[in-house]
Amino acid sequence: MTIAEEELAWNIKSLTQVRLPAYEIVKDEFERRLNFHASGEIMLMRKPCPWKSLLLEIEKETGNFGIVKFVLYPDGGGNNWRISTVPPTEGSFGQRVSLKKEWRGVRDSELAGVSGIEDAIFVHASGFIGGAKSQASCIRMAEESIAAHKAQQ
Repeated sequence: MTIAEEELAWNIKSLTQVRLPAYEIVKDEFERRLNFHASGEIMLMRKPCPWKSLLLEIEKETGNFGIVKFVLYPDGGGNNWRISTVPPTEGSFGQRVSLKKEWRGVRDSELAGVSGIEDAIFVHASGFIGGAKSQASCIRMAEESIAAHKAQQ
């Protein structure tokens, strides 16, 4: 019985101290996304929290499923920024839109040369995440990746 009680207590704590507060943060940022980027496809997360499954849930609840392609957030370790793709479904390792193919697996000055984005830091080999020294550069990375994706369709 003790194990079941501990499991229940852990689940209640997780729900009340992590999921519900994170839901409110993600919902607030989702509602502000058009103020951040007119397309509504790029969203800013100003506060760190687990956002992926909550974003998918909020999109479904609001009838906007699939609208957000990239989420930007400050890198917790410094003054840099991260850009993350959004998965097509919960638990998926896929991406609605990947970062541009020619940027994947490239870092620092080589990435700056390939992308034309001077302060770009990296793009993961699979194209699911990248980074830059400025928010503006992450926005540009998202915009160019979305444009390249649309051009291929």
